[in-house]
Amino acid sequence: PATRIFYAPLLTCTPMVYFNPETYVWLNLMIFPGDSKDSLNNPESIFRVIQNAEGIAKQGKWESLLFAMPSAIQMEVLYRMMTRAADENRRADIYALFKAYYPLGDFFTWMLPDDFALKFMAAKSEAQKEETRKALDSINGDVIRVYRGAADKSAAPEKALSWSKDINIAYMFALKAGKHPKILIGDVRKESVLECFDGKEKEIAVIPGSVNIKKVENLYDEDSPEVVNSAKAVAPIFAKAKAEIQKLYADKAGREEGGHDMAHSVRVLAFALILGYLEGLSGTQLRKLAQAAAYHDVGRDDDSSDYGHGERSAKIYKKAKSFRADSSVAYLIRCHCIPDSKALDMAACEMDKKLLCVLKDADALDRLHFGPVGYGDDTLDVLQLRLEHSKKFVYAARKLQRGLL
Repeated sequence: PATRIFYAPLLTCTPMVYFNPETYVWLNLMIFPGDSKDSLNNPESIFRVIQNAEGIAKQGKWESLLFAMPSAIQMEVLYRMMTRAADENRRADIYALFKAYYPLGDFFTWMLPDDFALKFMAAKSEAQKEETRKALDSINGDVIRVYRGAADKSAAPEKALSWSKDINIAYMFALKAGKHPKILIGDVRKESVLECFDGKEKEIAVIPGSVNIKKVENLYDEDSPEVVNSAKAVAPIFAKAKAEIQKLYADKAGREEGGHDMAHSVRVLAFALILGYLEGLSGTQLRKLAQAAAYHDVGRDDDSSDYGHGERSAKIYKKAKSFRADSSVAYLIRCHCIPDSKALDMAACEMDKKLLCVLKDADALDRLHFGPVGYGDDTLDVLQLRLEHSKKFVYAARKLQRGLL
């Protein structure tokens, strides 16, 4: 029916769309190729494509049709189908589609009516309920600790369906959700969980409003007063240490590879000084931290684990500084790449332990340039950060990485 074909010639990506609000068939007609004899410029060809899709919808084979829809309307279509479905088996089939498609993208479920999750929970077959129970039984206790990354473009917590068991996933979403990012931490009772999804995101879909928010951690942005004031305060120390890094790596030209290069050392220097200032370190302590950041990776030749590069870097530092070498700085350089359990036992005083925590966190924060938070061994694991300021600094670190050289 021609009345259901929408033509927008100024849009190069989807100039022609068919949508039937009765059967919920949506077609971006430009994804169906045609040759010179059977082109989509031919009305008969378009009509055949539409008839085929309508036939698929009549048979209830919705997998391919849903896949062709924009993700923004998939959940809306499933909700309307569920609302109309009278047959119990039909509702269970629609729930199966929801479970299959929901983990694949952002479906704006916060825009759906408040009964969305309850209606879908009630539609489960006994077998589907048992699958959910098994997934929940693998989690200890009656209450699940959940996390959500949010920002100014995110749904309000009381409308939020998606949470995660992994705080790293919450940070990953906070980093891309818009301005004023934050991490929501809360508890949800198992009976309020709609579904547990397998996969990297460790996603938990809940009845909106059922999460008891325990803490909201507002993350620093690059222009947050805390970051701006700290950066201004440490600027002279940063400039001097940065010049030293540039000289060190000029002498080392051609030997450093990959991510642990001069740019990495400059970023670690900046992060360490800002974190150190936020932690209340004195000028003398900040200068020690700057020296340690400048030399911490100069003994590296590649991006391997290389737990011995701290020792080599410390030797380079001692040789360069001669009688002016500081024992605390040498300790920081030597121990920044070995496990905390061993490194902290080697500290001469509590302040050296504090400085080491700052340096290690600054070094860890630059792992963001390897990829999304928590995805793989080479990326940042927020749970490994030692200082609360470091956890709040994750978003600002990502933004600052682009402008430090």
